[in-house]
Amino acid sequence: MATVKYPEPLIFGLDIGTRSIVGTVGYREQERFHVVAMAVKYHDTRSMIDGQIHDIAKVSQDIVEVKQQLEKQLGGRKLHDVCIAAAGLKNCDRTRGV
Repeated sequence: MATVKYPEPLIFGLDIGTRSIVGTVGYREQERFHVVAMAVKYHDTRSMIDGQIHDIAKVSQDIVEVKQQLEKQLGGRKLHDVCIAAAGLKNCDRTRGV
């Protein structure tokens, strides 16, 4: 599968919420943000309650699933750095190991 070319750098964001995990990938062009891939995974168990993680393994599994869906939409391009918003916490440091 050929990797689709997009302007660099791509920005990968995850919103880990009480009901779902939303992943978005895009790039910035001047003052605009262009979304090139998006995936949503709804929690099928109560792994998150009131913004708190109650089942780390399940939430981690859901994050991996969202990431894999995004990479597939990007033609197989691997995502390594992520900005995370979780229960009000926002972290856009270069988080590794996703």
